[in-house]
Amino acid sequence: MRRTRPRNRFWLVVAALVIVPPLGLFMLWKSPWSRLAKVVVSALCVLLIAGAVVGAARIHNRWSGKKIPECGYDLTMDSRNRYRTPDILPLEREVFNAVVREMRRPQIISPINAYSAEGPNLSQPQTRAFAIVAERHNLDPDVVAAIYRKVSSHLAPRGR
Repeated sequence: MRRTRPRNRFWLVVAALVIVPPLGLFMLWKSPWSRLAKVVVSALCVLLIAGAVVGAARIHNRWSGKKIPECGYDLTMDSRNRYRTPDILPLEREVFNAVVREMRRPQIISPINAYSAEGPNLSQPQTRAFAIVAERHNLDPDVVAAIYRKVSSHLAPRGR
C-alpha cells in the first residue's frame, strides 16, 4: 500500500492555502492536482491577497481625499443639531481612546488634591481623564469633553 506524502493531501493543501497562502501555493503546485485547478486556485488566492492589501490601504488612507480641519477636530453643528463632519476624525478617535484609557486607569486621589480650590474637582474619573488628556494633547478640557461626547454619540447604538 502506497502512502501519500503530506504535501499531496487535499485538506492539508486547502488548510495551508487558508492559513499561510504562500506555503499553500507552493504545496498546491507540488500536488498532483490538474493544471487547470492549480491555475484557478492560484488566481483566487492572488485576488484574495490583493483585495486584502487594497482594503487595508483604503482603510489606512480613508482621510486622504477629504479635507481635515487644521486643528484636527470639527465640533460645529448644523441647523438640525447634527455635526457637520459626520465621520470621526483621526484626532477625535485618538482623544476619545485616551479618555477611555484614563477613565479605566485606577487612580488614588488624596483628600488634599480632591478638594483643591485651584481647579475643578478631579475626583470624578471623567473630569480627571478630560484634564489629563487635554494637557497631553494641548487642548482645552471643554474641547476634550465635546470630542468625547461627539464620538460617544457616534458609537452609541441608536434606538428606533
